[in-house]
Amino acid sequence: MRKNNYLIKVIFIFLFFVIIIFLNFLFKIKNYKKDYLMAVVGGDGIALVNVSIERKVINFLKIDKKVNLWFSDGTGWNNQDRVKNILKDKNKSNELFFYNFGFLPDKIIELENCSDWKKISNLSKELGWGRFVYFNFFRENMIFNNELISTKLDDNFEKLSEIMVRDFVSIDKFNSEDDTKLSIINTTGEDGMASFLSSRLEWLGALVVSVGSEKRDLGQNECLIEKNEGRVENWWDKEIKELFKCKVEVNNSLSEDQLEIYFGDKFAEMIKYSSYVRTF
Repeated sequence: MRKNNYLIKVIFIFLFFVIIIFLNFLFKIKNYKKDYLMAVVGGDGIALVNVSIERKVINFLKIDKKVNLWFSDGTGWNNQDRVKNILKDKNKSNELFFYNFGFLPDKIIELENCSDWKKISNLSKELGWGRFVYFNFFRENMIFNNELISTKLDDNFEKLSEIMVRDFVSIDKFNSEDDTKLSIINTTGEDGMASFLSSRLEWLGALVVSVGSEKRDLGQNECLIEKNEGRVENWWDKEIKELFKCKVEVNNSLSEDQLEIYFGDKFAEMIKYSSYVRTF
């Protein structure tokens, strides 16, 4: 009798763990369907990759090694040799990819060549085995879309505006019911900064409804977000606040789907905006 009770307990515990593992698997499958964004830093340049299982497409944008990037540390436009030096600092690497491409990768990887990301050994490591196995179920039916930029970024503004929104905005943002409307306001004397920032946010997938300038002293604040007190925070609130180091204030004249973002002198100084060649 005791032996039977012991066996029942063992079976119950076993089934319990099987159910937990199965539920965990189902949860992860839901996450595996989401787009996975990677930035690749190679000896031949850098690349942006979007593995989109739901859309059945892998988008790959290569930026040739000879194309200079803009660095927000005051050095301005520089060659890509400096990229590897900033990868250890997540904030700096996020700034690099955002200010140049309106892109915030889930992961940044270093390889000998950008195209090496497709090797099984690299894919399994970077995607993780669960996502890698799931990805391989669909791989044969996926389209590989390759794009190349081999000349100055400012000469490719229109191309980037099309590619980034079409190929690199995460599918969850396209499918989201969120209708956050952003207004970007430049309170500095720096010409073009609001347009510069709004284009990057649009490439990231934001809905920017207005861009302008206004005389306003933000004091020691680099950035100020105004929103209705009834607004429920979402991805945009958190990401913008973190990315731009914004203070948040209530403005109940705004609707709950609006965010007004003010950028001040401290922000322009922080990203050394004066070093940016404003040809866009």
